[in-house]
Amino acid sequence: IAEEGSSLVLGTLTRSFKCSGGLCRLSPSGDLVASVVGHRLCVRNLASLEILCLWTITDHADKLEWSADSEKLLVASRKHGVVEAYMVKDEAWRCKISEGIAGIARAAWAPDGLHVVTVSDFGIQLSVWALNDQTVAVIDRPKQLHGTERCYSWSNDGNFLALLVRENGHDWVKIVAKETWDVVSDFQAASRDAVSIQFTHDDASVMLVEDPVQYE
Repeated sequence: IAEEGSSLVLGTLTRSFKCSGGLCRLSPSGDLVASVVGHRLCVRNLASLEILCLWTITDHADKLEWSADSEKLLVASRKHGVVEAYMVKDEAWRCKISEGIAGIARAAWAPDGLHVVTVSDFGIQLSVWALNDQTVAVIDRPKQLHGTERCYSWSNDGNFLALLVRENGHDWVKIVAKETWDVVSDFQAASRDAVSIQFTHDDASVMLVEDPVQYE
């Protein structure tokens, strides 16, 4: 039911289907829905709920995410330190990422849908995995953040990655160019204990959000 002005508009409900752990995600394009049931990953047409793709995933999933172009899916098992990627238009294609003993605390798509970003447990490293050539870029000591906040932010054009790092008791910001994965800027932030980082709308600056406990 959606409220429109002072009136109520009744929506149409589809038939129900199962999912595990609330892992059911609508694609950014709005015409597909992905869900995980046990060790099965399923993609359906939203209008008809016809099954378009069905995969068997190798580990118990605790995260499901669409790429921005709605062409790929990321399934993560952070408990087992494994991420798998699948392509809707090529059901035989798949990619598996493992951080080994470093573990995986976070996993997410890059804006281009061609890279996957993982952050290891205990803030050991941030890794950017290229799915097209199977290379990986590693940046040490990303800051450990709790909850839903990320220690990094992509520029709006997707060409730069801003990373929040904790070194010698201080917050540092590293700006990394996606083309080469070189650090093009590295500076100590004025924050005492930042809990979030974000590019501004014009990509000219980055914003840090201070921990409310540390704010003055």
